[in-house]
Formats: sequence, C-alpha cells, structure tokens
Amino acid sequence: MQNQIFPSKILLFGEYVVLLHAKALVMPFPYFLASLQFIDNKNIINIKDAKFSNHVLHNFYEYISKSLDKTNLADKFDLKKFHSDVMRGLYVNSNIPMGYGVGSSGAITAAVYDNYCIGRDNGNVDGQYLLQVKKDLAYLESFFHVNSSGIDPLVCYYNKTALYEENKIKLSNFSLLQAQYFQVFLIDAGIPRKTGNLVEQFINNCMDETYLSSIRNNIMLPSNNCIDALLEGNKAKFFRNLSDLSTSQFNYFRPMIVPSLQAFWNQSFQSDHYVLKLCGSGGGGYLLAFVKNYDGFTSDLKQFNLSALLASSLS
Repeated sequence: MQNQIFPSKILLFGEYVVLLHAKALVMPFPYFLASLQFIDNKNIINIKDAKFSNHVLHNFYEYISKSLDKTNLADKFDLKKFHSDVMRGLYVNSNIPMGYGVGSSGAITAAVYDNYCIGRDNGNVDGQYLLQVKKDLAYLESFFHVNSSGIDPLVCYYNKTALYEENKIKLSNFSLLQAQYFQVFLIDAGIPRKTGNLVEQFINNCMDETYLSSIRNNIMLPSNNCIDALLEGNKAKFFRNLSDLSTSQFNYFRPMIVPSLQAFWNQSFQSDHYVLKLCGSGGGGYLLAFVKNYDGFTSDLKQFNLSALLASSLS
C-alpha cells in the first residue's frame, strides 16, 4: 500500500448550480488530510475511531462488490486486494471533519481509488481521461452520497484546483494566494451537515420553471461570473458578482443556512469588510467568508460568538 496522503477540498463556487451545468471551481485544502493505514500501526491515537473507520470501509467494500460489474471500473479495480486489506484492519487516518463540506468522503474515495485501481494514471492526463476518472470516482463516492459529481474526490486525488464547465475539466495550480485583494475564512456553524435531503429538495424545486429561471439568473450567473473574475484577476467584477451571489443565496437558499448563522449573514449586508456564501451544500459545517478588512470581520465574529479558520493561506 502506497500510504499516499490526500487533502480535503473547498468548493469555492458552483454549489447546487453545478447540477444545472454551471461552472464549478474546487480547490485542495491541505489543512486537513487523510490516508489509509492499518490498525496494527503503532501510531494509532484513537483505536475506537480506527475500528469504526474499518467498519465503514467494510461496508464500502460490500457496496462496491455488489455493483462493480456494472461500471467501467470492473476490469481495473482490485476488489480482492481491497477486501483482504479491510480484513487485515485497513482504516482511514483522517482529521477531516465529517459533515463540514470539506471533502471527508472525497479524500477517502481518492485514497481507495489510488490504492486499488490498477493502471489508474498513465501520465497523460487529458480532458477525456479526466472525465473518465471523474466518472469512476463519482461511482465510488456515491457510497457516501447518493448523488456524486466526482469533482470533489478528483481534486483530492490530484491535489490540484479543478475548473469544471460544460462537461469539461481543467486542472491547474491556481491558488487563492494569487488573489491578493481578499482572504478566505471558513466559519464554523458548530454542527455537521446532512447533504442528501438538501440536494434532493433543490432538485425538486427546480422542476418548477419559475424557480429554475430565478436560480439561473440570480445564482448561476453571478457564480459563473465570480469564477471568471477570480481567474482574470478582476477585483471590481469579482466583488460585484460576489455581493449579488451572497444576497441571492440568502434569499433562495435560506434552508441551507443554519439559524445560528442567519443573523450573522444578515449583518454582513451592512458591512463592507466581508462577503459570505455557502461552502458546499450548507445545512451546517462551514460558511465561506471573503474578507477585505480583517479587523472589521473579526469584530463581527466576536459579536456573534463565532470562530473562523483561515483558508486562503493553504489553498
């Protein structure tokens, strides 16, 4: 086993609307990390957590064994070795918080794919190859999420920023350090999220043409524009569209914002120091804050008794 280490990720833009073929920008976030190890490893800190992780991987194996023959991974995935290692005490050594929208399942999926997919990377990673890898990873991650795009584990697997647009993927070394006119913080909601119901509700809502049209105009458009402006380095365009996106998410995605953070989000509209948006599907976990003035931001955090983690220094 290679014992490769995989980072968490941040979906910077594209939550929900990526399901409507909008752009998505996803970045690795190596503050949190995960790797596969065995329970006989002497460095285990919490044996109870390790045994629970091994149990999850056993269920993961059961899921794959029942459906692998229906996928393109059937001839590439070493199911026998995976089962053998699980029985030997394979577990995921991870500090990625579960249910926080930073890719705990994506990193696990990437680790399993890396260790048990035969001939997984021929060194010639073109667009079509990436789409196939994304499809394979989506199948594997569907064990954790009923609907997976495969983008999150792809970013964890390659440890590169991914721009996804109209069924095309481009990997790059883009970092938020390149955007020197703001810092990005993760604001802790204090509770984990449950993605499935929120995504299902969004899909159902989009069956209404009026709602769908509003989402395309008020959320998809500024989200796409934010990505374009960020990659172009256009500060004015970026914050103009980010403010529109924040307002629209607050209005249309209120159920995705936990009550304890709604007052803080509403406060942000009165401030020129920072702008808030969802981090992934919301419903708990983290919020993203794009901060222009650190002192003004931290002052409001203290007012609402919230904590935040700097993300842009590592992405």
